[in-house]
Amino acid sequence: MSEDVSSNSANAGDFHRIARATRFAVACLVFGISYVTARLSLSIPSFEVMLQDMLGDYAKLPVLTTFVLNAHTLLVVLSLCIPVACACTFFIHDIARSIYLLGALALIAIVECIVIFNALSLPLIEIISRMQSGPAQ
Repeated sequence: MSEDVSSNSANAGDFHRIARATRFAVACLVFGISYVTARLSLSIPSFEVMLQDMLGDYAKLPVLTTFVLNAHTLLVVLSLCIPVACACTFFIHDIARSIYLLGALALIAIVECIVIFNALSLPLIEIISRMQSGPAQ
């Protein structure tokens, strides 16, 4: 009977170690994704200058690109808050709750990264397609 109790406590300790390791692995993924997102959001002003030079006015820009250019500050703040929130999950004692929070942070970072990437690449794709088709007649 005493062997069952000691094996149960050993299994609980192993489970707790695995849960902490999982939290660390997911946090590393979130940090990696948030790095890409932060770099993209911090490069928005450079893209804005480049698009102004190439296209002149914003009338020709896609709606998503215009939104990202106008919401630059919000996107930078969001992309910088994600790693801070990720680091804070190490102080949550409920490991399951912290893993759920890390999953939500990863989802937010992925969506933000996709939105910014698409918004910044759409005008460039349009410019390249115009260059390949030749001059407008």
